[in-house]
Amino acid sequence: MELSRLEKYKNQFKELEPKISYLQSYLENASREVHGIALITPYEVSSQSGMDEMSALFVLSLAAKEHLVSKRYAVFAEDDNTLIGEFPNKSEIPERINNPETGKDIDSEHYYVEISFEVAK
Repeated sequence: MELSRLEKYKNQFKELEPKISYLQSYLENASREVHGIALITPYEVSSQSGMDEMSALFVLSLAAKEHLVSKRYAVFAEDDNTLIGEFPNKSEIPERINNPETGKDIDSEHYYVEISFEVAK
């Protein structure tokens, strides 16, 4: 994994330099420990690093821009938190999704989306 691609952002976003450094270390460890694919959430990075979730989302988005991770969108049913779909692009999330647990269609008013980032080994 070419984590050095994130170095340019340390100069561009000086206030985020320690957060970018943390993410580089985090991704290096994740890529070594993972057998297959790991999903990382902004919440996970935030809780382990002490940075706020928005900063974690931002630095993970920089890593996605450099193709170090891939964005994934997980869709959950609002009533029971069942995972009802995963999509590589936000634009691919349909207005209605069938809940495989109940067999019912769920519209966008009754599901929520969480973003995660995929690290492939």
